[in-house]
Amino acid sequence: MAIPTSNNTIQIQYVAGGPITTYNSNVLGISGFGTLAVQAIRNASDTFSLAWIGDTPGTYEIALFTAANYSMGFTQSGKVKITSITVDGMQISAKGTFSLDVTDDAGKEYQHVIGSFNVKK
Repeated sequence: MAIPTSNNTIQIQYVAGGPITTYNSNVLGISGFGTLAVQAIRNASDTFSLAWIGDTPGTYEIALFTAANYSMGFTQSGKVKITSITVDGMQISAKGTFSLDVTDDAGKEYQHVIGSFNVKK
């Protein structure tokens, strides 16, 4: 999935060829205690959070993922590829892509969920 050209946009696709969910309001990049994250809030029941450890361009293990009723379980894994990043105190600007396996609230597993983000502080 291509990185969005619009600032403060996160996109995710749970099923290959399926619809793309876009988060483009209340988007922020944060840094704290060695962990970096991009987060967004669509509404009270649909929030997005993706976290990793690494503050330079590169590929990292996803430390945490939640979005709507999906989450990355303890036995699941994923990678985030950071193509550009700037850390300024507790705020970050970052562009990248991610791929991971997740489970929904009903216990159904989704493999190779993909997404991308362009977050500007």
